[in-house]
Amino acid sequence: MLAMNTQAQARMVAAMPTTDGAGVHIHRAIGTPALRHLDPFLLLDHLHSTGTDRVAGFPDHPHRGMCTLTYMLRGSMQHRDSMGHRDTVHAGGIQWMQAAHGVIHAEMPQPDDGELLGFQLWLNLPAAAKLSAPAYSQHQAADLPYWQQRDGNQNWSMRLLLGSHAGHHAPVQDAHTDALLLDVRLGDLHGADPHKGSQQELVLPWRSDHTGFAYCYEGNVALAGQTLPARHLLPLPATNRLVLSSQQSARLLLASGRPLREPIVQGGPFVMNTQAEIVQAIADYRNGTLTRMTA
Repeated sequence: MLAMNTQAQARMVAAMPTTDGAGVHIHRAIGTPALRHLDPFLLLDHLHSTGTDRVAGFPDHPHRGMCTLTYMLRGSMQHRDSMGHRDTVHAGGIQWMQAAHGVIHAEMPQPDDGELLGFQLWLNLPAAAKLSAPAYSQHQAADLPYWQQRDGNQNWSMRLLLGSHAGHHAPVQDAHTDALLLDVRLGDLHGADPHKGSQQELVLPWRSDHTGFAYCYEGNVALAGQTLPARHLLPLPATNRLVLSSQQSARLLLASGRPLREPIVQGGPFVMNTQAEIVQAIADYRNGTLTRMTA
């Protein structure tokens, strides 16, 4: 388990280029040597590909002991799993999977889409829930709360992907971590030239008792005393008020969650509390019992 001190929490982290699945090129911001975990967040992948690598996708693979949230911005992702779900999420939609005791699933981009842009976030489960029943849900863009403001330097829009914020409630709520995930756009709401606008500012109430981060994926944004460029993540300090500003259009993910403060032992797609539990997960997968619940 990686202990995060105050100094480490203030350090900006560049997303690391890598591949996953059957060779899809991604940028990983959490789950790297620079930032192993950010309790309760285990992994953040930024998928953006226009090449043929995206078609290979993420064939059948297992998970245990954690949850995944997949958010698509461009392109579509087909999901199938050992629980019997067969769904496709389109641009603006999310897929939520609580792997818990065990799931085998595949995530396959649609080959006719010219571009794949999206994110996958992993959240930890507490020890008491790691072997609970798995679950899955999918929600398209129209199901997710969206609001905006255009008034002087208050030119922004926001989509709520997970949790609750400012009186809005996403269809997925994680009771274990009370996690929040927002997709925020500053400026350029109506296609204006992003280089000619005045500085845009957004002030948000925030949870000082939660772990939080900002990940910029377009433009750059100033917050917490730093300027965050694209493909960089900034763990947020404890604060009750978050101020974002940008001289151009920018897009970023904002996340927060209640830390579990439990040991984290990860073996690839399995996240448990002890090495013995990882060994058991691997054995269960090999002997075909990973997805079988016992009374």
